Amino acid sequence: MELLNRLLEAIMISFGFIMFFFPTVAFVYVTWLIGKNYLDSLENITNEITFKLKIILFVNIILFSALGFSLGFFLPLKFSNSPQGPLLGIFCTGPLGAFVGYVMFYLLMRLLRCKK
Repeated sequence: MELLNRLLEAIMISFGFIMFFFPTVAFVYVTWLIGKNYLDSLENITNEITFKLKIILFVNIILFSALGFSLGFFLPLKFSNSPQGPLLGIFCTGPLGAFVGYVMFYLLMRLLRCKK
């Protein structure tokens, strides 16, 4: 019975951890799908270049999302006494960072297409 209780407790902790990051991860995934569909719709690009652009898109989204999440999570912890401070990173700046990463990638693509 003790083993079952420990197992259930571990499952609940891991589920809580997953749900803690769910808004940011879900928005990163949706942004990735939008960017992937944009790249698939481009004409006159080989599969090799499309694959490299998808890697750049993924890294861009992850980096900006991690930066937004970190700033929104840790700065309120340091400068605010409110227990709701980290929610800013979870629900606002993390997903916003993913969106900014996609916008930066899109602007880069537009700039590169204009130079051709």
